[in-house]
Amino acid sequence: MISIIKPINPRIHCVGDGRGLRDVFMNDNKINNVVYANELKGIIEFVPHPLKAKRNGEIYTRKLRGVVTVEFQQSNGVHHGAS
Repeated sequence: MISIIKPINPRIHCVGDGRGLRDVFMNDNKINNVVYANELKGIIEFVPHPLKAKRNGEIYTRKLRGVVTVEFQQSNGVHHGAS
């Protein structure tokens, strides 16, 4: 059996893709709570604060367009979560 796995595009970032924490910038401004970023198309989708829900129960998100840059956060070995 041959398994064909589509390679991950390194310029597309989303929550849960397993590539670690990142800082996302739109036109050199840091954007928080980003759920999707496409550096090639210049699109960011993020969850504004405070969190809002639509009538159908989905989380309200906004899209921005511009120059997108993504920087991976450096891991210093410090654990900041519950064990």
